Amino acid sequence: MEKIGLLDREVDERDARLVFVVATNAGRAKLSEALSTFSKRAGYLFGDRCERRASDGRLHWDRIAWNDRAA
Repeated sequence: MEKIGLLDREVDERDARLVFVVATNAGRAKLSEALSTFSKRAGYLFGDRCERRASDGRLHWDRIAWNDRAA
């Protein structure tokens, strides 16, 4: 995914031994597209039964995509 520009590596400012994998703008856009497709399909298949879980999952993936280390 790094080769196609979806992910990148970031060296920790305080400890050069640590490297974080972070989503690029293209990676965040692709993830957003995938989550949108997933939400539509899940809604079609399961209706309201999975709406809460889908929104919780989307929040989790949004945090990952925006490199929120608190996720």
